[in-house]
Amino acid sequence: MATVQTKPNIVVLGGSYVGMRFVDTIAPEVFQTHHTVLLEKNSHFHHLFAFPRFAAIPLPSNRALIPYTNAFHAAPPGSTSIVHGTAAQILPDKVVLQTGETIPYEYLVMATGTGYMPLSSRSKVDLVAIGKALQTRVGEAQRVVVVGGGAYGVQLAFDAKEYYPAKSVTLIHSRDQLLNRFHPELHNIMMKKLEEAGVEVILGQRVKLPEGGHFPLAGPSYNVELADGRLIPADVAISCIGAIPLSTPIQSLSPALIDASGFVRVKKTLQVEDDSHSNVFAIGDVAATGANKNARSGAAQAQVVANNIKKMIQGESATEEYTPSPPAIHMSTGLWSWILFCNPNSLNEKPFVEFQDKSGLKDALDEIPRDRETPRPELDLPHNTLVFPPSLLPTTMSEFSEQTLVPPEPNSFYRSRAKEYVELHDQVETSVTLLDSLENFLSTFQKDLSAVSGQISDLQDRSKDIEYRLKSRRKIEKPLSNLITDITVPPYLATLILDSDVGESWILGIEEFERRLDTAKGRSRVKAARDVGEVSEGLRIVAATKLRAFFLALFQPIRSNVTTNMQVMQTSVLIKYKPLYAFLQRQAPGVAQEVHRSYVGAARVYYETGFRRYARSLGWIKARTVEKPETIVTSERAQDQALDPERLAYGKLEGPPVTLAYMADDKAHKEPVEALVRSLLLVFMDNATAEYSFVTSFFRVDAVVQQEHDNALFSPGLLSPGGGERRMSVAGSEHGGARRARAGSVMSASGMQSLAAAVKEEQATFDATWKQIMDPVLEYIQASPCDSLLLADGTFIATVLDPVPPVIPLLTFIRLTEDIMTEVQKRACPPAESFVFTLRLKMWPVFQKAMTEHVDALKKLAEGATTGYFSRAVATTDAVVANICRRYVVMFNSFVTLTEQAEETMIFSNLLRLRQELTKLIARHTETSDPVAKAMAQSTIYESLLQGLSRGTHLTAHPKAQQEIAFWANLEEEARRKIAARSQLGRR
Repeated sequence: MATVQTKPNIVVLGGSYVGMRFVDTIAPEVFQTHHTVLLEKNSHFHHLFAFPRFAAIPLPSNRALIPYTNAFHAAPPGSTSIVHGTAAQILPDKVVLQTGETIPYEYLVMATGTGYMPLSSRSKVDLVAIGKALQTRVGEAQRVVVVGGGAYGVQLAFDAKEYYPAKSVTLIHSRDQLLNRFHPELHNIMMKKLEEAGVEVILGQRVKLPEGGHFPLAGPSYNVELADGRLIPADVAISCIGAIPLSTPIQSLSPALIDASGFVRVKKTLQVEDDSHSNVFAIGDVAATGANKNARSGAAQAQVVANNIKKMIQGESATEEYTPSPPAIHMSTGLWSWILFCNPNSLNEKPFVEFQDKSGLKDALDEIPRDRETPRPELDLPHNTLVFPPSLLPTTMSEFSEQTLVPPEPNSFYRSRAKEYVELHDQVETSVTLLDSLENFLSTFQKDLSAVSGQISDLQDRSKDIEYRLKSRRKIEKPLSNLITDITVPPYLATLILDSDVGESWILGIEEFERRLDTAKGRSRVKAARDVGEVSEGLRIVAATKLRAFFLALFQPIRSNVTTNMQVMQTSVLIKYKPLYAFLQRQAPGVAQEVHRSYVGAARVYYETGFRRYARSLGWIKARTVEKPETIVTSERAQDQALDPERLAYGKLEGPPVTLAYMADDKAHKEPVEALVRSLLLVFMDNATAEYSFVTSFFRVDAVVQQEHDNALFSPGLLSPGGGERRMSVAGSEHGGARRARAGSVMSASGMQSLAAAVKEEQATFDATWKQIMDPVLEYIQASPCDSLLLADGTFIATVLDPVPPVIPLLTFIRLTEDIMTEVQKRACPPAESFVFTLRLKMWPVFQKAMTEHVDALKKLAEGATTGYFSRAVATTDAVVANICRRYVVMFNSFVTLTEQAEETMIFSNLLRLRQELTKLIARHTETSDPVAKAMAQSTIYESLLQGLSRGTHLTAHPKAQQEIAFWANLEEEARRKIAARSQLGRR
């Protein structure tokens, strides 16, 4: 585009629900590093959920078309852009619009969705006009036909029938089930509601659409033709079918990304199914995710893609995956009701269904006129409105006056009520007499009440005393309960230890028993703790005895059968029972040592047997191939004449597969010595590091975790009145630990030294255990039974190095040991690292010796080619020199392939010595009285060297390879200048 952004773009195709949700999610997260661009073909946001209702009833259709003006006001300013246009092509680094403009991108998210029949215009004015025309046609029609039994079609049929109850509404669907993506129960519900609403439903029939796919909105009535030939009369027909994936732009990127239905193939990470385009994603309806096509699923996918893009920006891999949830829908079943439906996880389960009766459009519908065949019902009066019948109100003022009464005279009023007043006087007299009696009674009652009050006061004093003593008892109730709970062994725990075999149920039981055991030991001053101590000690002895037998039985398969999978045994069985062994370490150290020795013995026998057989098999294969030690001058091996990448691959961990023991049974099977050494070292590395990891995790001594009780009962003052010092916590002093430091305290220098010393001591213990187990393995790595007669010490590596192998395999060994040592360092196995490092140190002197022999042999040949007073010249032919040059090229290229560093003195200093002698040999071989012939011969040799060194672009990228090529190129150019100079002198 014309605007230039300094930040790379994240381009989003499609500004509907899912695309907008993705921009809202990603823009605030990456605005500092990336700019988010939304490419949308429509001028306004289409509120698709409202389209069915706006098509059926006369609502302002412009409300369904929302401008993008403040679409991303929550994003940081300048972090987003909206481009209105249509994507024509998607290329690996940019999007090409139909106008020819391009938008570059670093990440692309395709959220184009699906579309029904294509609209004739994208502008708001035209779409509003189309909506009004459709509303007018529906309002004037008597027969409305809706084609398509999806969510849009069903909702449109409901709204049209409820708003125009007198009209005939027919719903036609090509399948036998409405909303066929959902559970059949939704179809049954909809069929029942449509029948109640009076909508006629025709299932299993396709409609023959007119040309263009749209039914006319103007003109006379017409017939809708079905596939079986039936004609359905209609004044207006609305098509709600043909949801087409809008995936065309991605065809230019890779046609294979679009499946047979037109959807974009994606991985679970929502990246497209093409590893070369890992920065391209697809979400929403256009993506073939298997999820239901709705905004809810699209929003979840937008969040997954946003998280994956953030990871990729940070240099990580896209690992978050999208898992589709069961299809769900929230759809209206009329103007003032709707249904919430969710598919079950399986067909055997029932779906979730919820019916609701209210509408967000009810108020809006009350404000607009409705052209209906039935009159609009009147509103009910409010509850606080009072309505009086007219007959109850006076008609005129004279009528009001006639209804007014004149009050009677006072004397006649009192005379008429004299009897009532006399009776009232008698009643007052009687009441006064009763009140006098009541006064006497109350006086007596007051005296009695005073006596009772004195007694109540005494009772209150006694109650306060009892309450004080009760508070004191309650104060120690909880600590005492905790103490009893901690020091006693419950029956179920004793039954577990005494009557059951050791198993998984023991893991938690032993941990609880050990906490109670330690608590009882720490509270030895309490008589109750001493009383239960003997019982606890007996249970400890029983538990230790059973655990000893249990672990020894577990180790038996390791000792007796070499086919036992050691790693599975360790990770799945032994590690699971580590808490039981930790109990022995803390409560029965002697038994723990016996179990430790038993495991070391079993593992030692296991590895000794396995590696002895494996090393013997490798020795048989090695004996079938013998490579004689030859120098660069005399070598006749075919591999010295050409570079062999397959053998060089044995110098890396990621090389060919290892040699298996059964391959030795095939007497015709042969492999180079590099493959055998690599196989043995890789098998050793995997087993050694796995064993060390198990030893450090299983035999580590962990402190038991104690429950802490913050109450006064555990203070020495209450348990032992004479004790003045405060006890240390069980996790501290009673298990060799330090006191709990105050919050915020800093460890002293002496504490740091003690901690370092403890870690070092623990490390030494683990190393010693590993060496006890792996000592036979180290011997078999260095010793092969069938080769033990070749050298006095019989080491395997020594049999490989004596006689000295060719220098290229020897350097391959060295590079292999370097890679293995690096990998062992990553796996944190110090003793194995030391062993491999020692092997590497043994190989370097042998390599130096072999290179010296090559240099000396070449030097003797060069010196023998000259003549002296008392010596006879040794003839060198062109073929001999050419062969030596080829061997030199192969050796140099092999060394460069095996050497990643630009400078390595041991390698390139020997190659420099070899090159110097080769230069001398070429100079002396081409010595002749004719300068032109000498220069031509040298030029030919230099050119052959250059061709060999330049073969393969991956080799020439090495700095030393470039220097070597430059050296021989200078000599070749100098020889050509000499030829040219002599030729010009000859012409003169």
